[in-house]
Amino acid sequence: MKGMYRIRADQQGFTLLEVLVAVSITALIGALALVSVTNSRRIRDLIAAGQNTLSLLRTAQANTVAGKDGSQWGVHVEGSQAALFRGSAYAGADIITFYPMPAGIEVVDIDFIGGGQDIIFNRVDGTVDQSGIFTIRVEGSGMQTFPVSVDPAGNAYRTGSSPVLAGTRVTD
Repeated sequence: MKGMYRIRADQQGFTLLEVLVAVSITALIGALALVSVTNSRRIRDLIAAGQNTLSLLRTAQANTVAGKDGSQWGVHVEGSQAALFRGSAYAGADIITFYPMPAGIEVVDIDFIGGGQDIIFNRVDGTVDQSGIFTIRVEGSGMQTFPVSVDPAGNAYRTGSSPVLAGTRVTD
């Protein structure tokens, strides 16, 4: 009985401490990967929300300039949504496209000349009277943002990436 618990010199294996260290390192790497994947998803949702909102603004301008349905078109933005509408005001208008922001994405800091939350394009030339900026961001984050500008000419773009000026296209 005495020799039953004796460890032989040629016996191999891992100690409990070695196993605990390996499991701890694996858990740490897994947690870091999970944070990275979650952050990547949020950034992807933020960019998609920004691009979809820019698309709504450009569609509203194109529809107005083209005289589609003989009406003005606009976009209404608020906390968790953006809406493309037909008419000279959002209240009581025909909502054509309703875009809810993805979970965890919000519209904040809406600052249009004249106030409000609507960008309405003028017929014939596609200009706007209420130009300004607003920010689409990951909820609770001041760093992960997609700032949007609409200038008086009706150009909608991500702030910091100015639109191409008319007449500057190089042709062959």
